[in-house]
Amino acid sequence: MSGEHKSGLQSKDLSLEEFKAILPTLISQDIPVVLASDFDETLCSQYVYDPKAISHKPNILPALIDEANRIQSPVILVTSRSAEEKFFWDEACKLLASKNLPVICENGSVLFFPNSRDREIVILAPADHLAKVNLIKQSTFSENLFGSDVELIIRKNRLATVEFRIQSLETKVGMPEFHERLIKHLINSFDLEDLTIISSRSSLSLQSCQIDKGSGLKKALETLGIERKDIFIVAMGDAPNDAELLKCADLSIAVKKGALANADFVVDSGDLAALEVMKSIK
Repeated sequence: MSGEHKSGLQSKDLSLEEFKAILPTLISQDIPVVLASDFDETLCSQYVYDPKAISHKPNILPALIDEANRIQSPVILVTSRSAEEKFFWDEACKLLASKNLPVICENGSVLFFPNSRDREIVILAPADHLAKVNLIKQSTFSENLFGSDVELIIRKNRLATVEFRIQSLETKVGMPEFHERLIKHLINSFDLEDLTIISSRSSLSLQSCQIDKGSGLKKALETLGIERKDIFIVAMGDAPNDAELLKCADLSIAVKKGALANADFVVDSGDLAALEVMKSIK
């Protein structure tokens, strides 16, 4: 996006201080606000690696948790994570307080109500697409696909998708430079008709082509009985899998440079940008 923006600024790339200064002019105070935000690297930028879970546990800013619990407006988490990651939800649910709000999981494929009595889960992906995804989950991948010092993690605890993470065997740091090679391998090895591969920076998700974070948000609002015309949506994200989510918004914010061309503004400050957004919401 180029040219003049809602703030009157010519550039959409802002420092955190510039962003803080114009936020009051960007967020509507006349109608209810809904904040729909990606979680990893957006609402949370700090992690601690847990070798037992073979994953990184989120370490959310305490101030962000305080603001999320202060505001009356719904905060809807939109993530590539699975509803089955208990260690993750123990932390993420701190942003929901006791509100029974849906969380959009697996890039829009699943609605999860972590604070409901039965921790309700609703799968949104079509059944025929699920069958294809499950077949790929059960397949075996060569250990040497990327070399002896690189490991491929296939997260099979997803309910409607398959997530692949390529990382250093020694440091456990993600290696997205191998994503293109993995995509070619998937295309050559499986029937991917009606499926799509979505990048979330550090990982790749294989899922139904009819599902994305934007469609997941529409379903979440429908479940809550909220009419789109009655709200002002602020959407935030950091990676290509957030593009459709940002298209649904009245105000869209990318927190990583170069990740989302369709964002209204880019504030390369991760969770600090999210904190300022929450401070500006009632």
